[in-house]
Amino acid sequence: MDQRSPPLNGRILVVDDNVTNASLVCDLLTAAGYTAVRAITDSTAVVDTIEEWQPDLVLLDLHMPGTTGYDILAGLRSRLSGDTLLPVLVFTADWTMAARQRAFDLGAHDFITKPFELTELILRVRNFLRMRQMHLEIQERNQRLAESNEALLRSEQSARKLAAELEAANQELIGFTHSVSHDLRSPIRSVLATSRMLLEDCGPAMSKEHRGMLERQEWNASRLSTIIDELLRLSRVSRVEMKIGEVDLTRAAEDVAEEIMDTTERPTVRFDIARDMQAFGDPLLLRLVLSNLMGNAAKFSPGGGSVQVGQSIEDGRRVTFVKDEGVGFDMTHAGRLFEPFERLVRDEEFPGTGIGLANVKRIVERHGGTIWAESEPGKGACFYFVLGSDGAAED
Repeated sequence: MDQRSPPLNGRILVVDDNVTNASLVCDLLTAAGYTAVRAITDSTAVVDTIEEWQPDLVLLDLHMPGTTGYDILAGLRSRLSGDTLLPVLVFTADWTMAARQRAFDLGAHDFITKPFELTELILRVRNFLRMRQMHLEIQERNQRLAESNEALLRSEQSARKLAAELEAANQELIGFTHSVSHDLRSPIRSVLATSRMLLEDCGPAMSKEHRGMLERQEWNASRLSTIIDELLRLSRVSRVEMKIGEVDLTRAAEDVAEEIMDTTERPTVRFDIARDMQAFGDPLLLRLVLSNLMGNAAKFSPGGGSVQVGQSIEDGRRVTFVKDEGVGFDMTHAGRLFEPFERLVRDEEFPGTGIGLANVKRIVERHGGTIWAESEPGKGACFYFVLGSDGAAED
């Protein structure tokens, strides 16, 4: 049976072997405003007609010669699916309880006694059509829900499969990374050691050109070793298990500043670190963020310049920033800042690998946050980051 929602009036099939009675009921319903009304007097063709025309309500005379209303009800019950509601209003002059009980058992929904009043008939028809329409709407909603559940199940299965494939790929990448780092480090150490020995033992006897070539070779081997270490750190950042909690960013920034001053041969900048800075995240990873941002700020700042580390509340979120007075950069190239190996300055001026900011971006994103920068050439740069769970409510 077709389960589409019926028109507002609905389709009404009148079944009565008496042509006069069938025509009278059709005329009454048409006069009441129902436009889709059809009569059938051949009781043997009722079930086929119902399947073909798909009415929303059947008005059925119970006692007919040959095939009775009972037979029609039994035929409908055998053909209709269990979740199909087709209201059947039975016309009968039989007042016996046995007749009514039998009709109910076979699927009738209600009785109207002959002779009937027009008002009663119209009320019953309207109520049954409304019930039919509500039933079809519920079925349609259930169907949509079932389709949504099926789609969700497929999505969950796809997600689980994708997660398993991603985990396998990660494990493969981890193995590859360690293998590459091990295979590369040994020859790099050999090149670096050989270059240094030649410079120490044979340097004075070499021409300036040859000595320069060895020095560049040593420098490049050292740089390649540093890049491998940074790449390993970048891969670990994505895998390390985070231990989330309250982080004293002021204390972390002070530790980083002290470390930078201790490892710099001639400290040329001063650090201005705000008090009472807090964050909610992994303390080790967030310290790495500060170490990269503050280290870059110190490297690019001129002698006597200052690096400011602070925090503000914007739209209920804690925004942490690191600001320097350095060379700055053109904002048209800002999109390249956080990509691995992308650098906006020359190595001869400011040595580096171009991986530190990629590490910073990955850490911030693992915390569900965002990072961005603002700058002008020659006027310094300011890096901002917000963590996803780092709201002012925790203050």
